[in-house]
Amino acid sequence: MNQIRDVVNLDTKAFIMFSDLIKQFYEVKSDTLKVLNLKLSHLKILHLLSDHNGINQQEIAVISASKRSTISEIISEMESEDLVMRIGNDKDRRVMNIFLTEKGKSASDLIQTEFRRYCMQCMDGFSDAEVLLFQQLLHRFQFQSEKK
Repeated sequence: MNQIRDVVNLDTKAFIMFSDLIKQFYEVKSDTLKVLNLKLSHLKILHLLSDHNGINQQEIAVISASKRSTISEIISEMESEDLVMRIGNDKDRRVMNIFLTEKGKSASDLIQTEFRRYCMQCMDGFSDAEVLLFQQLLHRFQFQSEKK
């Protein structure tokens, strides 16, 4: 199982389509998220932190495929808007971990609620068993990618 298999009909475009569905969330829900009055970059970082609260700027940069300097600028803006706070890492004083403030948590809760609705709309017409299988496969994809 360690060797790469040649799957005859692997549709790599399906991987891209799934990625595009996630990216489209911010376009599809832009009217609903407008009430937060936040930049798109702030919405995305709040969304990321709602799942990974307390990660550091380097990790945010890697996950979001952004430059560290860009993330540093975004975090500074978000800090001045009281959406996030930087707290020094206990194990390495050079590292600052990023946490949601109460205002940030409130905004991220709305983002998560809307993202859940969006995902449910995408899964409309799927049986409970198909949704469960899809989720299990996504977890396996993540596990496989982390092994590399």
